[in-house]
Amino acid sequence: MLASCPTGRTVPTIRFPFWLLVSDSPELPLAFSSVKKMEEYLVSNKTKIAIIRLVNRYTIKTVVKQLVKSGHQFICYDPYEDGTGGHSVSIESVEKDYAG
Repeated sequence: MLASCPTGRTVPTIRFPFWLLVSDSPELPLAFSSVKKMEEYLVSNKTKIAIIRLVNRYTIKTVVKQLVKSGHQFICYDPYEDGTGGHSVSIESVEKDYAG
């Protein structure tokens, strides 16, 4: 994935449900608020995605544990189809707000 999510801009909360894309590389996991946005990204970026998952309030705790175990610290929320833009969301804040 060629995401370049700015780490200075943050969004206070992620809305559920959201689509999560995780690659085999150490790059940021990507989260999309709609299947349309995710599809636009996937069509524009022919990258190998290891995980595509719909995340909701009931699955967030498990997802956060997996992301932390994989060494991720941020999620890029709603990047553009070319992988730029989006909002950087710390996994720590997601864990605090939702996975408690």
